Amino acid sequence: MTHWNGLDGSKTQLLYSSPYLVDSITLPEKKPWQDKSVLHQKYVVEGRSMAHIGKEFLYSKNGIRAALIRFGIPIRKAAVKGRNSNINYGQRLVSGRRIEHQAEQRVIQTVVDMRKEGLSYDKIAAFLSKIQVPTKKKGQKWHHEVVRLIYLRATEKEKDFQ
Repeated sequence: MTHWNGLDGSKTQLLYSSPYLVDSITLPEKKPWQDKSVLHQKYVVEGRSMAHIGKEFLYSKNGIRAALIRFGIPIRKAAVKGRNSNINYGQRLVSGRRIEHQAEQRVIQTVVDMRKEGLSYDKIAAFLSKIQVPTKKKGQKWHHEVVRLIYLRATEKEKDFQ
């Protein structure tokens, strides 16, 4: 169907074959990935990945990377795939960011306290399993090596703050 509709006397042709619902999206004048402070906040302060920032801004990961380089924001080393990229005990992922897991932080403090009282890693692991404190891999029992790593990571953090 064709309509001729010119408010100023001109002829404007509108073509359509069936009724459609039309919606519009207003895009900001300045693109968020072109703002250094926004990129710094998302990438450095919040610790988000380039892919997460790209999804949020409807832009490519490579485009975000190019903008970070252009603004002189240092690129983080890529996470090692496999075991090292797993979330540490005491942390959880929320919207692609690592934050502290409060319940697990209490368990970590208990591990540190028990170790300072002289308990072995084996005894701490047995205790945590006995009272059914959940591990990161739900349903598994606590292992002395996991307890040792949690203790070493926690005491390393304490050294950083002293």
